[in-house]
Amino acid sequence: MDSAANAVENIFRSILNHHAPMKTFHMRRNYNPRISEDTKDLIKNRNALQEEATRTKSDILKKEFNILCKEVKKAIAEDEKEFFERGFDDGMDSTTAWRTANQLLGTVKNLSPTAIIHKKDGDESPEMITNPLKMANIFNEYFIKKITLLRQKTATTAEIDPATRLRDWLSKREEPPPEFKIKKINITTLRKAIKKMKGKRVHGRDEIDSYSLKITAPLIEDSLLHLVNLSIENQNFAAPWKPQLILPFHKKKEKTKVENYRPVSHLVEVGKLVEYIVGEQILEHFIENDLLHPNHHGSLKNHSTATALIQVTDMWIEASEKKELSGVCMIDQSAAYYLYCAMRILQRS
Repeated sequence: MDSAANAVENIFRSILNHHAPMKTFHMRRNYNPRISEDTKDLIKNRNALQEEATRTKSDILKKEFNILCKEVKKAIAEDEKEFFERGFDDGMDSTTAWRTANQLLGTVKNLSPTAIIHKKDGDESPEMITNPLKMANIFNEYFIKKITLLRQKTATTAEIDPATRLRDWLSKREEPPPEFKIKKINITTLRKAIKKMKGKRVHGRDEIDSYSLKITAPLIEDSLLHLVNLSIENQNFAAPWKPQLILPFHKKKEKTKVENYRPVSHLVEVGKLVEYIVGEQILEHFIENDLLHPNHHGSLKNHSTATALIQVTDMWIEASEKKELSGVCMIDQSAAYYLYCAMRILQRS
């Protein structure tokens, strides 16, 4: 199975290198895609005029420079307006529209760290770390230690065996559900699964992103189909798909502190494709045989956190009308705040 996964990966790389070879582009730090070339030329003329006016100390050149500054400012404003209008065209998808909105609101941020302040055991004062390798080792040690402590504080054995509870619940059904077995897929199912991939440029350890996988899928779909069905037939998840590329992303407060970052796992895209196909079959089996709780909203079609909140709000309103008290166990603290606010509003009404 592992050799087959490596073979398909090599085939994919050779096709990708032939049709879309790797290219290196030099990106300037002050590059601004919102400004047109005419405006950039105008900025160059303004800067040259400023240097000349400063060198000669000419009042006439200073007045011309001030006039040109106003023209540059007006040109930049018009270019940015046109740039954002293009981002909200009717033909744009929702992802592009949201990206444009975030750029317009200034919410687009670089979540990866460029420097952190770290204090080693025994050192008197902390040190500013900018070396990527040193930062990676520090984050790796911190995340491993954090997970270890969480596992120590978490109970590993349940008071009631979940499998026993499940068997008791199934025994009360009129008819037992049919046996579940993962089935092989055809090329149509594979194409639908590839089409639903997000197509982003983020990649895992194999450096193959979903965008490249989608555009080259017509050339390698036979190999992908064989690989997916081989994994299903052998009931084996290939070892090359298991390693994860874990990156630290900033989540809150000071960016130089390690504890203010969260680990984000980037999986191998081919492995994610297999997981999605198997997951769809499991979900279909649960839905067809009514194995999900009626209050379950996660991973279901036409269900989301919004439908869950609407349901609990309706339950609170019904309880409030009957003069009953409502109690909620909130696990996620950030989400708990919004639920608490909603309950307080209902109590006041």
